[in-house]
Amino acid sequence: MVTFWGGSSNSGISGDKTQSNRDASLVSADYWIVKTDSAGNKQWDKRFGTINDEACVNVIQTPDGGYLAGGSTAWADTSGDKTQFSYGPTTKNFWVVKTDQLGNKQWDKVYGGISGELFGNSLVASDGNYLLAGTTTDSISGDKMTPYCGYWVIKVDTNGNRLDDWAYGTGINCGQDFYHMSKTKDGGYLLTGVSGPVAGRDKTQNNLGQGNVWTIHIDSLMNRVWDRTVLTTGSDNAAGAVETNKGCCIIGVMTLAGVGGDKTQAALGADDYWVVQYCDSFALGIQDPQGSMHLIVYPNPTSGDLYINIKKDNLREASFSLTSTTGQLIYQNISDHLSHSYTKMLDISSLPAGVYFLSVTVDGEKITKQIIKE
Repeated sequence: MVTFWGGSSNSGISGDKTQSNRDASLVSADYWIVKTDSAGNKQWDKRFGTINDEACVNVIQTPDGGYLAGGSTAWADTSGDKTQFSYGPTTKNFWVVKTDQLGNKQWDKVYGGISGELFGNSLVASDGNYLLAGTTTDSISGDKMTPYCGYWVIKVDTNGNRLDDWAYGTGINCGQDFYHMSKTKDGGYLLTGVSGPVAGRDKTQNNLGQGNVWTIHIDSLMNRVWDRTVLTTGSDNAAGAVETNKGCCIIGVMTLAGVGGDKTQAALGADDYWVVQYCDSFALGIQDPQGSMHLIVYPNPTSGDLYINIKKDNLREASFSLTSTTGQLIYQNISDHLSHSYTKMLDISSLPAGVYFLSVTVDGEKITKQIIKE
């Protein structure tokens, strides 16, 4: 097993570093990648940069045995290893460098728009292409073809050519800062960062504090499935979110908040690490363990429309019922002539705020979810 590390350096040749910075004055930083064996012994190191400043934040290994280093570049020049102009004269854009297994550069690309982007991390998608994720403040310009700011994901092929892009946010302002993307078992992804206080568009919950950690689950087609705001009374930073083997969602937070919202323990210091786990069914988007039916209900809590998505082989008919906590039947319906994937929209805006139980039955298999009406 080998290990690879990526970051930034403005050092000259010394110690483990065999290449000096592109900036001879050593003021500006370049990408610096180090590869070691399983015992931590260095195998090689590489520097990539320009005479200006670059910040590498993520390196992944690619299926061909090479590496993809991603970060941000702040200048429009094409000096050193950078072969494309950025989209603004001093605007930060994504800058990605692809190497072979020995760290030799194969290509580099700039992605973004004229207002600016900050790189978060990258993944190899299920189709073998690359997903690059970060924060955008742009409307449509450059490589960005979606009009919204917020979390930004761009798909590129193995040669770095843009294929598609998506943005996720409140649609109200550019108050989202992306930190991390991870894969889920259903072929989708978890996108995590920090969002401003107001719900809207992809965000269904208002914050309790000024800046709370916000995770959004998107499916394999990059459609939003659900979102979750980790509520505290403070202003927090995100580490990321991952799906566990049991289908729960674990979210890492750095916070100085005390007890309140989702946080049940007092702060220990100025900034604490805090881990919160959600195992409620709506936030998983995975197959229920008791059978072959795949059921997702979102958003939950909701003040109006509730979406019920069913996936099952040979799905033909499904029955739906909604009851109160006292057992009163509020809604009942049967839908037929269905395909293997079906989404039903239920308007519960007229119901009083409180807890309800939604039951879905397909071929004798029944799943019940708790619904919160705001």
